[in-house]
Amino acid sequence: MKWITALFFVIASAAPLGAAPRSHQLSIIDLGTLGGIFSQANAINNKNQVVGVSLTNESEFHAFSWDDGAMIDLGTLPGDVRSEANGVNDHGEIVGLSFNPVTAGHAVLWKKGRIIDLGAPDGAGGCEAHAINKHGQIAGDCGFGNGELHPVIWDHGQIIDLGTLPGSIFAHGAAINDRGEVVGNFETATGEFHGYVFDGSTLTDLGTLPGGSISNAKSINKHGQIAGFSNMVPAAGGPGMAVIWERGRGAIWAITLVIPNSQAFGINKHGQLVGGSGQGPFLWSDGTMIELPTLPGADEALPFAVNDHGAAVGQGQAADGDGHAVAWFKK
Repeated sequence: MKWITALFFVIASAAPLGAAPRSHQLSIIDLGTLGGIFSQANAINNKNQVVGVSLTNESEFHAFSWDDGAMIDLGTLPGDVRSEANGVNDHGEIVGLSFNPVTAGHAVLWKKGRIIDLGAPDGAGGCEAHAINKHGQIAGDCGFGNGELHPVIWDHGQIIDLGTLPGSIFAHGAAINDRGEVVGNFETATGEFHGYVFDGSTLTDLGTLPGGSISNAKSINKHGQIAGFSNMVPAAGGPGMAVIWERGRGAIWAITLVIPNSQAFGINKHGQLVGGSGQGPFLWSDGTMIELPTLPGADEALPFAVNDHGAAVGQGQAADGDGHAVAWFKK
């Protein structure tokens, strides 16, 4: 789980871009919390339903759903104390994690007011669900002990272990599109971390920018465009570059976008990206990087997802310094 207690990442300096224009079409909204001092929005569907995680009055992390101004505590499986919502489709089906520190985490589905344990592949321990497509196919990952992690698809009662790439024991399942394609990152045999894509039959290493050692695939849209980031220097701390991978001829995946000093986390069907850069949160649309507003009295925010209408969600610093779930909606 990504329990973010100190907001935001630090990106090493790179050649600066020209100042990005500030968005005059999107306004930022503080979605609040479940009573605690922290919340984070992880996903949004095309009906502007938002899901994420928040601290409660009892200082426990609980999954939430936010819809038209109201934040609802989704609770946990019986006996668990923590939960997180990571994905939501247009049917309002929500996926995530329910967790007890004494036992392994459970990948879960919230559907029609019920929380459902999705189960685990044979031999697996803790699991987490990260995304769900319109067909109800769910992507996530499960641990098998000794640091081994495999991406998994839950498909209406069937659990499909995708395994890992050759020489690797670690692969994270981050997102799934309506074609059942899954993306994430994996640890290579040399200890580097690269993005990958599962096309329905094969896991393919997406590689890095020239000279890079790190990449990560965070989101995939219905057309198979993949958003993420890579570096261009051998050192792990090198500058991040937001990228889009698109399928070229055969099995080759070509990087078609590079935004210096940035990381992309979400992509919609129109190819719009959201992420963070050295200049702050951004929406990239039609070749233009647009600076997204931050909450009043603060100057930091980070979007994690964008829907097909261009609305985005993530986390923003409030005036008192706490991290709150936020959404960017059209005015």
